[in-house]
Formats: sequence, structure tokens, C-alpha cells
Amino acid sequence: MKISAPSPITRILELSALAKGRDKEPVQEQQPPPHNPAPATTSFAALIAVSQIEDDRERRRKMASECDEGLELLDSLRKELDMGNVPAERLNAMLDWLQRATPPNNGFLAAIFEQIVLRVSVELAKLGKL
Repeated sequence: MKISAPSPITRILELSALAKGRDKEPVQEQQPPPHNPAPATTSFAALIAVSQIEDDRERRRKMASECDEGLELLDSLRKELDMGNVPAERLNAMLDWLQRATPPNNGFLAAIFEQIVLRVSVELAKLGKL
């Protein structure tokens, strides 16, 4: 068994500092801080926060996907107009998209969405389907 005590030199330095009128704290060995595990509620709260971030990402992905679908319909229509033949199913798909598409609540995507809806509406009106 080992007993640790201040070394004689440390003790002499402490006594000399006291003799000179300085208050010096004794030198102590540094001990590691006690291990305090995080409470379970903190871990649960962190999981909920991560889940909400993923939900937001998924929601934004779905909003962008809906905008992308409208753009793809417009691009297909442009190609078919260039060829001179627009199938009825393309126009029906555009009408279906226009009816079921919901505007995103994200300001940036909402502005893009409005432009896509306007363009789809114009194209359908030009072809007599709106």
C-alpha cells in the first residue's frame, strides 16, 4: 500500500510562503472529475430533436419533388409540342397535377411553385383544356 503525502520540498515552500505573509494554497494532486452520465431525458430530447430535423428534411424533399414533377410535365409538353403531337394523357396528367398540387409553406419554394402553376395553367389554356 502506498501512502501519498506532500513531498518535503513542497512542504518547505508552503511554509516559506506563509512566513513571508503570502497566502498560498497547498499543492494538491489533481483528480479527474467524477463521471456524471447524461440523464435519460436529455438523450431522449436529443433523439426527438434529430427526428424533427429529419422530418423537416423529408417535408422539404417532398415539396421540392412536387415542384419537380410540374417542371417535368412542362418539359415533356414542350418536347411534344416541338414534335407537333400532344397526347391527351399528357394534358390529363397536367390537369391532375394542377388539381392535387399543394403550395409549399417554404417561402422560396412557394414562389417557384406559383410560377410553375402559372405556366402549367397558361399551357393548358392555350391548348383549350382549362
